[in-house]
Amino acid sequence: MPGLTIHSRSSGKGIRRLLPPRLRSRVPPTIKADASYTLLVFTGEVVRSPAVRKAFEEVTPEPGVGMVAAAVNFTEEARLDLADRGVLVISLGDFHWTDKSIDEIRQL
Repeated sequence: MPGLTIHSRSSGKGIRRLLPPRLRSRVPPTIKADASYTLLVFTGEVVRSPAVRKAFEEVTPEPGVGMVAAAVNFTEEARLDLADRGVLVISLGDFHWTDKSIDEIRQL
């Protein structure tokens, strides 16, 4: 299971410096500099949906505070879970992984 760092009430302007260096150039223009965000930074190469669901158990949504999730990549199911909650995604890759395909590779 990947690690998780939560940064509460980060400004859109400050998000870039909280990200791992290789993700800093991937911040989308939809993140507004003067807005407030909760930033979830996952470690590991591909984040599966169980890790995303577990992260949501640790975060209390705040009115007026957006949410951003960052990782090298997310599985399709993890991306759907994030989208369902209106979370903006920052990722290095967009290679199509599923929870099942990651499990199958790890069994090899």
